[in-house]
Amino acid sequence: MEEQKPTNQEPEGEMLDLLKRGEVRTMAKDVAEVREETAKQEFGRIGATAPQTLQPVSPAGEPSSFMPASPAGAIPSAPERPSSKTLPRILIALFVIAGLGAGGFFAYQSFLRKEPAPSAVQTPEQAPESEQAIPETPAPLLQTSYSSTIEVAGGVAALEDFLSQDHQKGLTAIQLANEAQQPLNLQDFFATFGMQVPENISSLLRPNFTFFLSVSNAGNKRLGFVLKTASNFSISDLLEAWEPAMERDFALLSSPLGPKNKFYVSFFRQSQYQGVPVRYQTFSDQDFGIVYAQMQDFLIFTTSFESARNVIDALLLNQ
Repeated sequence: MEEQKPTNQEPEGEMLDLLKRGEVRTMAKDVAEVREETAKQEFGRIGATAPQTLQPVSPAGEPSSFMPASPAGAIPSAPERPSSKTLPRILIALFVIAGLGAGGFFAYQSFLRKEPAPSAVQTPEQAPESEQAIPETPAPLLQTSYSSTIEVAGGVAALEDFLSQDHQKGLTAIQLANEAQQPLNLQDFFATFGMQVPENISSLLRPNFTFFLSVSNAGNKRLGFVLKTASNFSISDLLEAWEPAMERDFALLSSPLGPKNKFYVSFFRQSQYQGVPVRYQTFSDQDFGIVYAQMQDFLIFTTSFESARNVIDALLLNQ
């Protein structure tokens, strides 16, 4: 019995019909569709969980490294602008600073170019003679009823001329002045009349003094002066030590008053008036000589005993 082989005509015809109706797909097409569907699902899952960030691409095609990444779809914000109130304030501050700087610069330039003003204080050499400070006249130590002035530039001649004039009886204060009509100080007074006062005595004296003329009832004119010590301590020992040189030191002061006569003695003797010790040296019997006394802090030097008494009375009256 002959075995019959199956024929493939019917299946092949059925396959062609299916292909014509589009109901049969190839395996390759199915695989592509599966892959496409899977990719869509994966893309949807990733987009739902985290937003995708995009980096800008440089012209070379590489991601830019100097700009931060922005979220997808985000609109870049515009740069912040200064407030409408801040800008005017900045401009005002700049104008103020510029104005101050310009003012300071011009002030500095003006200061540098300004010539120094002449000094208002003139040195003694530059000051006019009429504007030089006049020394203040010391307060008189002796109150008198009369006063006069002698310019001592003429020396002894000026003193003799003064004594030749008529004067009131009693005590007259004499103001001694130099050529500029300025009063003499104590050291100038000593120098004018050639008195060499010992240092241990002159160092104890105050600067003020009073030079005077005493006219007695008989018309005798005698000169003298009053000094003031720094304290009330007695300096009788120092004065007595000076006595041997007093006649020489008082020569210019006593010579215009008259000559010595036979009553002259070369030593000092002591007396007293109003409780005040008085030391004296006689030149003549006309009440003429050297007389001195210390009364508290006053030193009295005169050329007659009567004038010494008048001075002591005047000082006691003013106490």
